[in-house]
Amino acid sequence: MAIVLRGWLAQNETRAYPLHDQATRRTSAGLLLPDDVLVDAHLSVPDSVEKSVFVSSLGVTPGLVSATFLATPNNPLEVGAPGPGTPIAIAVVRAATPVIPYRNYPVEALYPGVSGWVAFGTGANKQRCHLLFDDPASSWLSARCLRRAQELPITAAGKYGLLARLKGLVRLGGSDSISIKKERRVIDGLEQDALVFSLQVPVNSTLQETLRSFAEPCSNRPSEGTCRSPALQSINNVGPDGDGNVNIIFRYGQEIIGDAGDGLVIDYPLGLSQVCPPKSYDPYLPADLCEPSSSSSSSSSSSSSPSSSESSSSSEPPPPVTSSSSGTFCYPLTSGYGNLEPVVGEGLGTWEFGDSEETGTRLIAVAGQLVHHIVKSQYRYRVFADGDDIVISGLIRPTQTPSGEGHLIFGYQSTNNFFFGGLTLRPSSVYPGGRFFVGRKAAGGPAWPLGLGLGYNLILSLAPPIALAEVDYDVTVRVTRVSATTAQTRLSFTWVDPTYGAQSYVSPWIPLTSIDMEQLRVGLGCVLSPKSEFMNWCVFGGRLIP
Repeated sequence: MAIVLRGWLAQNETRAYPLHDQATRRTSAGLLLPDDVLVDAHLSVPDSVEKSVFVSSLGVTPGLVSATFLATPNNPLEVGAPGPGTPIAIAVVRAATPVIPYRNYPVEALYPGVSGWVAFGTGANKQRCHLLFDDPASSWLSARCLRRAQELPITAAGKYGLLARLKGLVRLGGSDSISIKKERRVIDGLEQDALVFSLQVPVNSTLQETLRSFAEPCSNRPSEGTCRSPALQSINNVGPDGDGNVNIIFRYGQEIIGDAGDGLVIDYPLGLSQVCPPKSYDPYLPADLCEPSSSSSSSSSSSSSPSSSESSSSSEPPPPVTSSSSGTFCYPLTSGYGNLEPVVGEGLGTWEFGDSEETGTRLIAVAGQLVHHIVKSQYRYRVFADGDDIVISGLIRPTQTPSGEGHLIFGYQSTNNFFFGGLTLRPSSVYPGGRFFVGRKAAGGPAWPLGLGLGYNLILSLAPPIALAEVDYDVTVRVTRVSATTAQTRLSFTWVDPTYGAQSYVSPWIPLTSIDMEQLRVGLGCVLSPKSEFMNWCVFGGRLIP
């Protein structure tokens, strides 16, 4: 693709464009979006999309640069106008680094009818950042970057009750038995063009044979005993209602889970930890008898980053990536624990570094029986003042449907006292497509569906926009300090669904109490999950305390 206006795009690396001139370009944590990362953008949005568009998140890693765009009903910079309103996700752009500066990269639509492109500058190959913009005014796009498009009267076609939709150019094909024609019909008193689906009798066939090909598998009447196979007509002499349904009602908190392949499973709300006393299965951790070389030692033990507070030999995993913020570091989780240490909880389970079901090497949690196990940081984090944030992010891939699960941990005090946020593929009657959640681990407590089992109690469950799958989820947990013992948290998820493409979700703010915001340990883990994969674990904000 030819790059035009190269000089104008190069000048954009020294100014706020494509953001509005009045946009602050700062996150709520005070981090600044560099001018040379985004240099141009053009989005075409339907009339139904809210009128103001802003950059919700932007990340630059050694292998990927990505940005998410949201829209709000009101102008965030208009004096005296109402608040921005509830945002909706409309588009995301992803590009492998190194990017080609000034090239137009197409966006992936998160809202029907959205299209466009984004151009990155030379800073996308030099910067390393992870920015989340909560305030639309801080990253509002210039009006020059948006174009309104009139929506089509019909945007999709599908079968009632199913999520699958036909979009774009659709070719309808009939068969020997089904005819599809364009005819004139009177609809609501007006003569209009319409697609007419009708039954037709093929050559060398009869109407009876054609109708029989569309009959149900039984093909006859069960009540008259004319089915080729015996039909189920009643359960304990209880027959179906007028709609053909037999409704089974369970009481005392049981929950029915499982699909046709699993059969009928009754889950009673009593966990193993409430029946048997907890046992410790701490793994053997051998001591390192090798003296670190003086050349690999950090320059000063008083440095505030984890990589400079420890020595490392050539046999140890590489140090985490650090930034100028003393409480910020990332670790890929591909060859060693780095700034994490494994902690095994109730039941059996192991952590290992192995090949992913997707690609590459990752940290993998493997359960032998009912289990919770976590990996926690060796450091504490203290937020400087009320209103400051700590952000924990990472990639989680829950596998082995329908019970894959994974979460990020914050406020860790012990194996029976911490807060967590994450996701599970496990279905329930209220959340058949899995759920996002925030919760607290405590000794005992309710099992599923009020928690994840083994004392993992859910504070709030959140319904995903589509059913969750065995894919990589980029999870971000933002914790904002309110006081020394109270906070609020917000979860953000981005992922690529195998059917619907790129997806994103941002939860409302969730209040938390009885949380120690003075000594905030963080980590990751899973519970009651046969297998989960973790990668690219990061912490942003706060100050390290040894």
